[in-house]
Amino acid sequence: MYLKLGYTILLLITIFIVLITIYINFIYTKETFATEEKILYVSDNIYNFKETLNIDLNSFNNVLNTYKTTKELSLNSNKYNSLSLLIDPYVNYFYLNNTDKKNYEIYPIEGIFLYITSTILVKDSCIWDIENKTVLYVFPSDYYFIQALIKGYRLDINKVKLVQISINNIINKELPEFDVLITYVIPNSVYMTMIENIRYFINGFNDIDLDRLRAFYPFLKEKNDIIGSYFSKKTMKGYLSNVKTIIPIMNYVIIKNIIVVKAKENFITRLEMPEGYIAGKDYKNVNSSNLELITKLYNDRDYGCYGNNIINNKFECDSMYNIDGTGKDYYTIWDKKCNIDSDCPFYNKNNSSGGCLEYGFCEMPTGIKRTSFMKYNDDGLNAPLCYNCEDTTDLECCKKNDGKIIEYVFPNDFDKRVEKGLKPVVAQLKYII
Repeated sequence: MYLKLGYTILLLITIFIVLITIYINFIYTKETFATEEKILYVSDNIYNFKETLNIDLNSFNNVLNTYKTTKELSLNSNKYNSLSLLIDPYVNYFYLNNTDKKNYEIYPIEGIFLYITSTILVKDSCIWDIENKTVLYVFPSDYYFIQALIKGYRLDINKVKLVQISINNIINKELPEFDVLITYVIPNSVYMTMIENIRYFINGFNDIDLDRLRAFYPFLKEKNDIIGSYFSKKTMKGYLSNVKTIIPIMNYVIIKNIIVVKAKENFITRLEMPEGYIAGKDYKNVNSSNLELITKLYNDRDYGCYGNNIINNKFECDSMYNIDGTGKDYYTIWDKKCNIDSDCPFYNKNNSSGGCLEYGFCEMPTGIKRTSFMKYNDDGLNAPLCYNCEDTTDLECCKKNDGKIIEYVFPNDFDKRVEKGLKPVVAQLKYII
């Protein structure tokens, strides 16, 4: 009996010690978590970012404007050592004048711009032509992108009905009648789920030349992909374009001294031959009575058939028909390839722009339509963009230089112009602040 009682007392003591240990560990753990720094992110786009502090737009603007004037992050007059801004890179650079890359980091997850329509697009729909259409947007980044699209394609903004809708319109599926909704989405975010739920047609930007937009909104990059690869194909069946297209992408920036691993992406190049281009082979293997002459021409990188590098003579290249008599369904023109920079019509030795690039292509100003290696079309909408002209609706503006050097816009020259202290964009966009 006494032995049994002793075992009982020993068991109770053991249980007591275990409970005390658990309690102490719990308190220690709780205190440890309580002392950990929790980063608070503030953004005007909170549904795209899981880490954001849920505040209204007015509070966000107060934080933004306070930082602009004092370079301090504060919210409701209380200082937060861990407060960070997640903002559009355009606002960071041009509104906050935060041009030193040491002062901010790139948010590691890229977002994409979507072209959402109320009806399914027909084949060969002109994506950029939004005149006389109702265009919806939600967030400030959407608005900047649309402005860049309007300016880059020289549209009359007075002919575009721009309507800002609220996030509640998306949540409640209560959108006004519209033609296009252009909006910025982070994949796998709450906002992306909302976009999926409204059940409209989601497209990429097939016929958009992003270099035109980058002349005003320079932080855009591009991918060549199918827009459906970002969405649930099962949930969105019938609402996703299955065409490989241009997808504009952009990373927000974080104003905080933290280390961010930047995502590595593969981007497409603008030095591609037009659609219908046939990959060629060694010209020495082509049967021709003019083989010796043709071989010499190509070895000297003089002349080539732009659009089909298998064709090895001017007559066949410039003809509208294939050698078998069938009509060509693609464009070709016989042209001399450039060898040196001075061969090119827009070469400017002062800023090293417009020179001879790879494969005999001359670099062309943004806006111009390339017709071959060195030739181009600059009529009408194909007039070049230049930094001298903020009025993009004036197609003759670049020619009205009054004796001044014309500063043409070239693809991806933002960083180069910044380094030289030159004007980095054609015209400023209007802010939503």
